[in-house]
Amino acid sequence: MTSKLTRDQLRKRAQLKAKNLTHAISQSAFAGVRSELEEELQFLQCALACLEGVNSEPVPVVQEKCPAEIRDLLASHSDALFNDDDAQEIWNACRAAMH
Repeated sequence: MTSKLTRDQLRKRAQLKAKNLTHAISQSAFAGVRSELEEELQFLQCALACLEGVNSEPVPVVQEKCPAEIRDLLASHSDALFNDDDAQEIWNACRAAMH
């Protein structure tokens, strides 16, 4: 006998799946299937919006603020004068190229 998921359990699982998809999209190992992952993430975000009763457009796949791990990676390949503003500027250029 299988048990039914509650709405809250389903929402939490969908949120975790969205988090994992977002991470996978950023990995070069998944470059060949990135568009499929992005499509899956958009579908999941719409489903989450329905579960949460939100009536809005899906959140962009590429977040606006440079993630800390990306900022740290950029800094590790830069000189001592590199700062958060520099990381954000590079991140914004990458985001613009992806749209």
